[in-house]
Parts: sequence; C-alpha cells; structure tokens
Amino acid sequence: MKRKSTKFVIAGVIIFLAIGFMIYSSINRYSGFYLKPGELVAKGESAYGEQLRLNGKVAANSVDWKPEIPRLKFKITDGKTTIPVVYKDLPPDTFKEGVEVVIEGVYTKEGTFKASSLLAKCPSKYESKKKEKK
Repeated sequence: MKRKSTKFVIAGVIIFLAIGFMIYSSINRYSGFYLKPGELVAKGESAYGEQLRLNGKVAANSVDWKPEIPRLKFKITDGKTTIPVVYKDLPPDTFKEGVEVVIEGVYTKEGTFKASSLLAKCPSKYESKKKEKK
C-alpha cells in the first residue's frame, strides 16, 4: 500500500514541477519587454536571429502593402533610428503611418526585421475628452 502512495506522490511532484516550469518559461518569454529601434541597433550582432519584440511608430511614406501576396513592408522608427520591417500577413485595421506598433519577430543580418506578429496601438481618438472649463 505504501508503495502505491509513494508512486502517486512522485508522479504528483513531477507533474507539479513540469507545470511550474511551463509557467515560468511563458512568463520570461512574454513578459511584455520590448526594444526601441535604437536599442535594437545598439545590440549589434547579438540581436541577429533572436526572437524579439520591437516598439515604435510607423515611419511616414514607408508603407508598401501588397494585398495579393499578402506582404506588408514598412519602416519603424523611434524618432532617431529607422528599421525596415517585412510582415507577411494582413495588417490590423488600425495600422497606418504614424501609428505606434509592437512587432514580434527576428532581426536579420541584412538589417531587416522579419515580423511574425503585428499589433497596432489604438489611436488617441478613443481617449476620453477633457471637460471644458467654464
């Protein structure tokens, strides 16, 4: 009888550790941390091939959308540094020049960011208006 209960305890501990490890790995990978274009370039060669999250604004006059492929090319900027981005999927409805975006993907040796996901932040028109003073 003791032998069966020992097996259940060991199995329970192994399952508990496996679930704990999966939670810990997910938290570390998706902790919300992202880089600005200038920070990405400053990382140099160590950034190549690494799965990264990048934040910035879509640069003016940089959007090249080919819906028949679908392929979206644009540049992301932090105001000082600009990085070309390629995204092979449909852009979100709120995507346009000047909008702040968060992209996930890989930075290549050619200096292009190959995005696997693209999130456009909501425009400020959705913010509540301030009350006017009388």
